[in-house]
Amino acid sequence: MTETYSGNVGNIYIPQANENDYVTGATSLRQTLITLADDCYSSGNLVPTAGIQDAAITTVKVADGAITSAKLASGITLGVIANNTFLQGRDVANGADLDIFKVNTSDLLQIDMKLSQLRIENNYYITGRNVANSAYKDIVKIDTNDDIAFGSQISVFNVKNDTNITIRNYADSANLNVLKANTSDKLVFGTDIATLNMAHNTYMTGTDAAGTGTVNIMKINTSDVVEFAGNVTATGINLGDETMSTYDVGTFTPAITGTSVAPDSVTYTRQQGQYLKIGQLVFISFEIILSAFTLGSGAGNLRISGLPFTVANFNSNFSQCMSVHVENVNLTTTTPVQIAACTENNTTTMVIRESQDNGAGAFTPLSGIGASSIIRVTGTYTADS
Repeated sequence: MTETYSGNVGNIYIPQANENDYVTGATSLRQTLITLADDCYSSGNLVPTAGIQDAAITTVKVADGAITSAKLASGITLGVIANNTFLQGRDVANGADLDIFKVNTSDLLQIDMKLSQLRIENNYYITGRNVANSAYKDIVKIDTNDDIAFGSQISVFNVKNDTNITIRNYADSANLNVLKANTSDKLVFGTDIATLNMAHNTYMTGTDAAGTGTVNIMKINTSDVVEFAGNVTATGINLGDETMSTYDVGTFTPAITGTSVAPDSVTYTRQQGQYLKIGQLVFISFEIILSAFTLGSGAGNLRISGLPFTVANFNSNFSQCMSVHVENVNLTTTTPVQIAACTENNTTTMVIRESQDNGAGAFTPLSGIGASSIIRVTGTYTADS
């Protein structure tokens, strides 16, 4: 049965159905079609059966050939749409119907990709059904402070590729980019982001070099300390007034040579050095133990080469000296007060310097080295960079 009305009309009644009948669209047992004049409201009521009171169904306004407002009354608790059938809305040009959402064949709510706005009452969550289909899980809402609040149960949030997740700025005047997955499937954080919160004792991860797995990067551990999962590489760490550009640990190989001519041959039992570099400051420790030595045409003073970093180019008269221990080395001074290993500017070498009481200092000569000489050095120097 179809009845058509025009203009402003009064109450229109749907013919009475049985108490247990449902009005479900095309399958309704009783249908009434109402045609309204433009910019008019219409309201309907359920026709009572025995013992059932009237209940408002909906209030609708039509303007410019389209529904501009529609409100389900508080008495309506159930609307039924056929499974796998989209609820639709008219496009701006009033030329086509656009899909909004449906319950698909897997009984999951499916929202169409063209949907750009979904409004719900303030401080009410959009919810989803759990896997067991036994309870609803909170997803997202606008709370009483007009802030977006995600439910604690949410674990996956999908956004279209190369599209930023955005949030409103403090002045509520612009959207700020937070993050997106770019066209190379890499996570990109927006330049506006200042704070990133993660679950306690959970690593921030990144994709491995092969692109097939993830690697741990860092976390806040159970002692509330930042904990890195492995080596950290950075172009610079700002410490306030200065930027620390290097932190490095490694080994190096010291060697005996001469300031004029190198010796004919040197055989080492041990030739080992370690370093720690923080910025320009280099901490070194090394040991040289010889098992054979042939001076031959070697000449000049004893020089040790192989420092891990070039020495800073200070004033030519400035040398950085370190503690040195020697055995079986023939020193120039028979009773030195002190000996030291001193760097040579703008090189990776050092020499042995001897000092004495009330006398001029002297360099240890290359000829003072023998087949069983031992040299041990520990100290720091400033590198050129």
